[in-house]
Amino acid sequence: MLNIGGHPRAPGSSEPQRLTPISGSTHGESETGPVPASLLLISSGGAPRPALLRALDRDGLCIQPGALPQSATTVDDADVVVIDATDSVAAGIDTLVNVRRQSGVPVVFVAGADSRPQAVQALELGADDFVIEPFVHGEVPARIRSVLRRSRRPGRPAPLTFGRLSVFLAEREVRIDGHVVETTPLEFDLLACLVAAPRRVFSRTELLEQVWGSSGSWQSPATVTEHIRRLRLKLESDRESPRWLRTVRGVGYRFDP
Repeated sequence: MLNIGGHPRAPGSSEPQRLTPISGSTHGESETGPVPASLLLISSGGAPRPALLRALDRDGLCIQPGALPQSATTVDDADVVVIDATDSVAAGIDTLVNVRRQSGVPVVFVAGADSRPQAVQALELGADDFVIEPFVHGEVPARIRSVLRRSRRPGRPAPLTFGRLSVFLAEREVRIDGHVVETTPLEFDLLACLVAAPRRVFSRTELLEQVWGSSGSWQSPATVTEHIRRLRLKLESDRESPRWLRTVRGVGYRFDP
């Protein structure tokens, strides 16, 4: 994931350009009316242009300047990203490249009056649309809404949360107290299988079939035991008396919410 609070270096520059994240919300459109969407504005000049903030604040694009919470400083937390490159188009291009390396989130690139060639280059590098300063009244919100309509990204399913533990199925991510816990693909699949049916007891043979796609006739059930052990090491504060991953003696394992 890309940390927007970083300081990428613009090409040919000896000093890094500061990126200032701004949180806000906007609305796309559906057949039944407005659809809430989160917007992330990244300024390559340290602070966004007042003219851009005014343009974003029209027609329901309520942008509130201020630091984002740490949990929201990634592009994957946004439905659309606006890159303000009016002060430094080179830093804006760098930002766009970094965003595209990490995410397919829709991007609107905002450039200064003399930067149309670079704005066209931004399209080639993955931006979904661009706006050139000075802005026509209503142009910036209209282009953002147009990008949102074209992207129509499906809503993210809510994480499965059990006290300190959260499992993000779409992102294939596990967090404890908000901190990411690294898991292997099979460890995650095993945990996801268990949390999807809390308190249900799974035999090791069932888990082999559902997670590994195999059977106890040609793969040892001890494989499941070992992966449960590894998950406990990563998730449980006391693996001798686990909070979530319980052994049902003589049967198998269950997840206690």
